[in-house]
Amino acid sequence: MSTDPAFLASSPLEASPLGIGIWVIVTFVLLFVLLYKTAWPKLLNALEERERSIRQALDEADRSRQEATALVEAHREEIARAREEARAILEEGRVEGQKLRTEIVGQARAEAEQILARSRQEIGLERDRAIEALRREAVDLSLEAAATVLGRAITDADHRRLAEESVSHLGKLTA
Repeated sequence: MSTDPAFLASSPLEASPLGIGIWVIVTFVLLFVLLYKTAWPKLLNALEERERSIRQALDEADRSRQEATALVEAHREEIARAREEARAILEEGRVEGQKLRTEIVGQARAEAEQILARSRQEIGLERDRAIEALRREAVDLSLEAAATVLGRAITDADHRRLAEESVSHLGKLTA
């Protein structure tokens, strides 16, 4: 580049005041066309791919949220069913326990009644045996007392008559 004033004056850029503006416009248009043909499609593709990936991520997030909501609801329903089953099992256990308790109490009462009836029967038999033994003892004592009072031996006929009188007399006393 020369510093000669004649060279500078002969430059097309300086010859016209619009010269620099035209070159700027021409350069801009050429650069725009060049970028439009080469870089713009790549830039648009990158932006479209980014938009597609964002949409997919949003759709996936929405699906995940819906699935999570459905799972939460399913778990809530399952927990409610489990609680209801637990209540039903507890109620059934309570009813069965009450039924078993009633059954056991009924059996115990029946056994107690049987034991009481057997005891009463045994007591009655023992009482009858005791009364019979007491009567025999009373007859024997009466015979000995009569023999002592009479001072003589009592015959079998006397024994029988005295025994019958004593038994009948004792029968009247116990009745």
